[in-house]
Amino acid sequence: MGIALFVLIFFVGSVRSASLFPVKPASVQGHVDGPRSWYADIATTHGRIAKDDPVVRPTLFEGDMVGIVEAGDSENDIDAKLSRLSKSGVIAQRSRWYGGWVFYEMSSTLSTTERSKVLTAFKEFEKTDGIRFHPRSGHADYVLIKKNEPGCWATVGKAGGVQNVNLGIGCWTHGTIVHELMHAIGFYHEQSRTDRDSYVELNLKNVDPANHHNFRKYDSSQVTPGGTPYDYDSITHYRKTAFALDTNGWTIRPKAPHQSRPIGLDLRLSTTDISEINAMYPLCGILYQEDGLKGAHLRLLKGIQDTNLTTWSDSFSSARVTKGCTMTIYSLVDFKGKGYSLKAPTTSSEIYSWWSFVGQPYDNAVRSVKCLCT
Repeated sequence: MGIALFVLIFFVGSVRSASLFPVKPASVQGHVDGPRSWYADIATTHGRIAKDDPVVRPTLFEGDMVGIVEAGDSENDIDAKLSRLSKSGVIAQRSRWYGGWVFYEMSSTLSTTERSKVLTAFKEFEKTDGIRFHPRSGHADYVLIKKNEPGCWATVGKAGGVQNVNLGIGCWTHGTIVHELMHAIGFYHEQSRTDRDSYVELNLKNVDPANHHNFRKYDSSQVTPGGTPYDYDSITHYRKTAFALDTNGWTIRPKAPHQSRPIGLDLRLSTTDISEINAMYPLCGILYQEDGLKGAHLRLLKGIQDTNLTTWSDSFSSARVTKGCTMTIYSLVDFKGKGYSLKAPTTSSEIYSWWSFVGQPYDNAVRSVKCLCT
């Protein structure tokens, strides 16, 4: 994916001090997990999962995704569920996080070190254009980061209400946390792509038949290719021994001549991961509180229409608009009052625009905005 070209737009006016996002509390008030009495049994009932591959939990779809299939689902049931969920290679629009804003809360049982690791994982997504994690402040839809159950798993996409990202024993590496957060924002596993058979081969003889469905690929009626090349380096790719009966053997590996190539390393977002996130959460533009694209800012994704910006800030002084997009700002809420349309050029050159709401009821305050792209 090419680097987006931008146009800088400035307006003349004073900037009033305001907080763009909810103030982060001094200490996050976490959700209190329920009883953890089953921890004593992990060594026996979940020993293989915790020791060998905590990301793979056989009772969950593809080992770590909640809310997709249930015990007893037939192949037709799974197909039907995927068809309702899947779109554009990832997840349906209704299950994406509006504006790329993912609100979170951390369980009160997380240690200081564990909280720090989660915050570091959040920063990994700042490499993308559209995804940002923010502390929950009364928001109804949010991700709860917890650790009171075995395994590493997450709900795929925005489910509505509270949804869990569980990080049990063995799940506290940077890559594993980022992997589960990828599911939370709406991504499935890389090796489930429609075109995967051209790039990897399976060894299902080393997989319990009860887990064969975890190696299915999506067909064209369930997903639409995202236009990115197959990515062995994706943080969502299976490891070579995923669901293996004998971990000395492999279950999935690159096709010749790349059979020795590492996969499923869970280190960081790959370049292609970032491109796919940007395609799923495309940036339309950014409003800044200060001139010169400085200060607190509000990122607007494609299709965003915010009827009342006063919940974010009482003033914006400059803006950046992505090539191919148009940002329309209004002096009043609900897209009323004086308006300006700020359109990025089709060339690589920069243009500048000035606007003024002087004489309007709210002098120089952008009260509502639409940001649309072709």
